[in-house]
Amino acid sequence: MYENIFYNICSNASTVFNSLMNNTDGFKRINSDFTLFTVEERLLVYQANSIGIKLGDAIEAWVNQFVKDHGYNLLLRNAALDNGKFADFDFVYTINNEIWFAEIKIRDDHDSTKKIGQCDDYLNKVNYLNNHYPEYKIHSCIWFVDPTLSKNKNYYLSRLNEDEVLYGNQFNNFICIHDLFDELTTSLNTYRHNKNNFRNIENINVNINEYSASKWVKFLTSNQQLIDYFYPQGVPYIDLLAYAQTMPQRQEVKQLISICKEHIK
Repeated sequence: MYENIFYNICSNASTVFNSLMNNTDGFKRINSDFTLFTVEERLLVYQANSIGIKLGDAIEAWVNQFVKDHGYNLLLRNAALDNGKFADFDFVYTINNEIWFAEIKIRDDHDSTKKIGQCDDYLNKVNYLNNHYPEYKIHSCIWFVDPTLSKNKNYYLSRLNEDEVLYGNQFNNFICIHDLFDELTTSLNTYRHNKNNFRNIENINVNINEYSASKWVKFLTSNQQLIDYFYPQGVPYIDLLAYAQTMPQRQEVKQLISICKEHIK
């Protein structure tokens, strides 16, 4: 059940397509002649990188769902902090008049600038919760999911209490769910060993209207192998044409209309 969260977030071909469409240099790198790899191999590398970037979102979603199923109630997802900045909260739940707040990080291997910012953000959020929920007992931590790396542990411990800096399965005791970390690693292993999900691109579901005419032109004039990779059954040129005809007739829109008409013939 829970491994489906990884499939939905990380193996969604639409996620890879969106990343490529919004990356200014993505098509150039894939189409470059100065490489030892085929277009498909380069796309697989790009897909792997895109999946890796989404891992943090997937783990956060997995943990949130798991604790909900164990009786915890979501308190909030974002808020305007007391310093005026708007912030997203990875994990804030309540049960029995107590709050559990965690900043979820994949691993502790950042440089000095990022660790300072992460610590500052965490403390600002803790202050917000203390100020706005004084009637609750608040438990809080920064949780590094991967226990194998602890590059900046001494720094975090210089600014936070020892029970606020957690690695790996230490989160189990914090949240009082003693099989959470094992279940998470099981879901990751299930996903990792299902190779078919990595190469399956047939589940692409793109809203044509999400992308400008210039981005569609960039995609449709890139490389036929790349186009076939995402649209093995054929590009929906009729739908694209209808979309383009609703736009102001700028140069890139006219170019998109011309491309669509050429393929519809």
